[in-house]
This record gives sequence, structure tokens and C-alpha cells, in this order.
Amino acid sequence: MLPIQTALTDIAFAQLLNQCSTAPPPNILDAIQFAAERHQFQRRAGADVPYVNHPITVALILQRVAGVTDQNILMAAVLHDVVEDTGTKITEIENRFGKEVAGYVAEVTDDKTFSKLEIKKAQIERVRAASLGARMIKVADKIHNCYSLLSAPKEWDRVRVQGYACWSLAVVNAAFSNMSMKETAQYSHLLEMFYMIGSLPYYDDYLKARILILPATDRERTEMLKMFYLSLEK
Repeated sequence: MLPIQTALTDIAFAQLLNQCSTAPPPNILDAIQFAAERHQFQRRAGADVPYVNHPITVALILQRVAGVTDQNILMAAVLHDVVEDTGTKITEIENRFGKEVAGYVAEVTDDKTFSKLEIKKAQIERVRAASLGARMIKVADKIHNCYSLLSAPKEWDRVRVQGYACWSLAVVNAAFSNMSMKETAQYSHLLEMFYMIGSLPYYDDYLKARILILPATDRERTEMLKMFYLSLEK
């Protein structure tokens, strides 16, 4: 029997599997296999863990916290970084997983021709106008990314950590801004989870102290977001 790692990430094996498949339309397991293949040489920033752990966790957050059962949204969550980070074409996603999944992935993919600051600001405006499925993928993405700040590399200063969290909050707020009362109630657990993570302390190696991931007051958050944006211009 082939090792699980080979079955998931070996490109030649994946292509052979597709050629021999007589299975029904793609499902979440197909999306995981595809994402593992495309992200196979990537690691999470500041952590020696496979990058694919992240998109799988994003899908799990949507399923377990928000109660999402729509397979297209869950598949798109697993695939949300493959176009942006691996050079995969959106047409590949559409051909393999369908137009709806590809649409969600396209909505959450940043334009890498923009500057770092432009990307961050554009993401806030884009998520505000995105479909509900794409907005929830972005919220779950920010939840997991902010949780990952608990183990941020020592060289990441307060502006990079808290600034990222404050920007993430702006994205989350934009995602919830156009929701109906029913939708807000339905996905409120995601918002609660984000704030719960934001209230956790991390160790700042520069300050030699434990501080909150997300500053406690709106004023502090506004100031930290300004500093974060300034750091991206350097």
C-alpha cells in the first residue's frame, strides 16, 4: 500500500488517480487531496507544519463552528489559497470542482500585482461586496491566522502581530457589514470565536511580556492599524 503522504501529495499519483476514477462528482476529500498536492512544498509562516493544515482547518471552522454543510463552500475553503499561493489557475478549479467552487475561490484570492498595503486595503472592500459563502471563508481564514499568532516567530514585533489582528478585525467587520439579522445570528459564533482568540495573550519577545493579540480598546485598535499600514509601506 502507498503511504498516505504519497497518496495525498505525489502529483503523478494524483493524475493517475484522476484518470482511473469512476467516482461521483468531486467532494471535500477530493479538494483536500488537490490542496495537499498543490501546497506540498509549503510550510506555515513561522511554524514547521505543512501549509495544507491551514485550509483544512478553515473548512473545519466553517463546519463545526458555523454549521456550514454546503459542500461547495467547504471545498472552496480547502482550496482558498491554491490560486493565490501555488500558481494554480482558476480555470483548473472550475474544470475540476465546478463553477460555484471556482467563484468562491476567485472572490477570496488577492491580486498579487498590488503592493502589500493595497492588498490589505482592497481585501476589506472586496469582502464587503462578496457572496455570503466567500465572506464566511474569509472570516474563518482570519480566525485561524489570528490563532496562529500565539506562536508567532520571535522576530515579529507588536506592530506585526497586533497590527495583523486589527486588520483582520476590519476584514471580519466588513464581512458582517451587509448581513441580514438572520445571517448575523446564524454566523455569530464565528464572530464570538474571533474575539475569543483576540483576547488571548501571546509573548512579545521585544517587550518581554505577554500582551493580548487584539488590543482591548477601539482607540488602541485604530492606532495599531495605522501603524500596521505604515509598516507595509516600508
